[in-house]
Amino acid sequence: MESKANVRRGAKDLQLFERKRIEQMHSAGHSAEEIAVEIGVCYVTIYRELKRGDTGEMDELGRRVYDAELAQRKAALARRNKGSKNPENDGRCRRRDKNAGGEARQDSGQQV
Repeated sequence: MESKANVRRGAKDLQLFERKRIEQMHSAGHSAEEIAVEIGVCYVTIYRELKRGDTGEMDELGRRVYDAELAQRKAALARRNKGSKNPENDGRCRRRDKNAGGEARQDSGQQV
């Protein structure tokens, strides 16, 4: 079990250099717990990260291959789409105005 002194506080995203270190250690056969201690995060974070960067291939140890670049791209996409129900959403809420012939208008945020 890792020491709580080594675990980061707060929700901070992993950086590419940390993902590269995860990739190196994972490919060398280290456990998620060992990687977590090295990076300074909870072991659950490592399991999530390994899932995020999964290429669908298996290595010579019979474990799934982790790609740091793929994980970085997926994390950036998830941050960009955070809170959006539509990935093409520009962040503005639109609704149909029943009184104006059905044209879309900007929602003022006030209840009608």
